[in-house]
Parts: sequence; C-alpha cells; structure tokens
Amino acid sequence: MLSSNKSEFWLREVGFLGHIVSGDGIRVNPNKISTIVEWKPSKNVSEVRSFLGLADYYHRFVKWCSIIAIPMTRLLQKYVKFEWSEKCQQTYGLFPHEQVMFISRSQAST
Repeated sequence: MLSSNKSEFWLREVGFLGHIVSGDGIRVNPNKISTIVEWKPSKNVSEVRSFLGLADYYHRFVKWCSIIAIPMTRLLQKYVKFEWSEKCQQTYGLFPHEQVMFISRSQAST
C-alpha cells in the first residue's frame, strides 16, 4: 500500500542513486561532485583504485573519462612502481570541473 505521507508528487527533480533526475535530464548530484573535489591525491594503489571506481561510476558525465584516467590507470598495473606524477595530478584535477561534467539529456520522446 502506498503511504501518502511518505510520498512526494510533482517534484521538479529527484535524487536517485547519486544522480539528480529532472525534466532537463540526468546530472551528477552536487554532493558527489564535492566528494570528488575534496578527494586527496592518492598515496597508494588502493586509493587510486577507490578514486577511479568513483570516477567510473560517473563516466557517462565525464567527457573522455577513460582517456583522462590513463595516467592513474597505469599505476594499477603489475610491476609498475607507484609514483604520483605531475601528469597524474593534472588529469586527477580534471574530473570535478564543469568543462568535463555535463548533463545527460533524456532521449525519450514526449
């Protein structure tokens, strides 16, 4: 049974699984962007893997996500010494910026 006091109707947008869904399309929840912005540069492989996991969850909102992540992804390879390079820092810094993040428009017909 649907409980009317636990339900909301006619909302312009709604949060769902880390996204904001509205009539304009789907976008990243600003709270998740702040998580990415505040993420400290990785100090080991485990931290790189965690960051890339979060970034990959939002890959549909990041233009060229897999290309941007290449320097960090290389750190996950076997027999590669962990060294957080300037290139890693530059590409890491691209993820939370508006130039990279975008709204995915709904393709549904009206």
